[in-house]
Amino acid sequence: MCRILALPPMSTRKEAIAILANMLGDNNDGTGEVYINKSGQFVVNKYPEPLAKVIKKGKTFLSHLPHAGWTLVHVRKASVGYINKENTHPFVALNGSMAMVHNGTLPNTRLLSMYLQTCEGYSATSDSGAATELISRFGMKDFTDWVNWGGVFISLNIDGSLEIGKVSGQLALHIKADKTILLASELDDKRYKSLELPNGWFKYSAEGKYVKHKVKQFEWEGYEPETTTVYENLGGVHFQGEGLGAKSQASEFSHLLPAHYQARTAQSEAERQAIYSMD
Repeated sequence: MCRILALPPMSTRKEAIAILANMLGDNNDGTGEVYINKSGQFVVNKYPEPLAKVIKKGKTFLSHLPHAGWTLVHVRKASVGYINKENTHPFVALNGSMAMVHNGTLPNTRLLSMYLQTCEGYSATSDSGAATELISRFGMKDFTDWVNWGGVFISLNIDGSLEIGKVSGQLALHIKADKTILLASELDDKRYKSLELPNGWFKYSAEGKYVKHKVKQFEWEGYEPETTTVYENLGGVHFQGEGLGAKSQASEFSHLLPAHYQARTAQSEAERQAIYSMD
């Protein structure tokens, strides 16, 4: 899986590189970053190369730190899509409302990705690129409600705020001395006192502070959900939820496509069900 990092305001380049090095593993298929400059515009740097190579070449990667706003960083291990600049994270939505990084694999997006190829300015062939367009249109909160598998999605909104949709996978949270929030796929236990973020939707201000959240409610397919309440004390923020688990099938996005694509998808689903019912 990929590794993602959300650096709150005034984080240093040295700290960022140390965190990335600690969790890097074999994520060598791409390195990227995004932040918002003083003019209120996204600055995106994407390199379809390993982190070590990017740093060794003396590129401008993370050279803007410390920065007054959030910075999102992504190191990629390709699971869907070619290894190229177009599929290197972060992705900026076509409507310009947000930029996103993703750790995981979102199923059932091939048809949507094919359709998006017809949109001017869209060039990605990965599930993450398709997810960026979905989230930009319907919002991270609703997206998190609809999807029951696919990993961790983090968006930097054009207003400077940060949103997280976590439906599976890992994301560690650490509260810094100034009460800003540091988020990463993994954090060094010796250096950071961190907690695992529960599945759900979370929002943080442009200043790096907690705003609000909604823990996701899950049901195992074929089973009645057990009521389980989770309390994680994260600097005065309590998370609680019921029925922890994950559905075995991800949500289908075909209803978001034009009618002729919906008909084709319905036909494919009928054929799939017919195969499953054969002895």
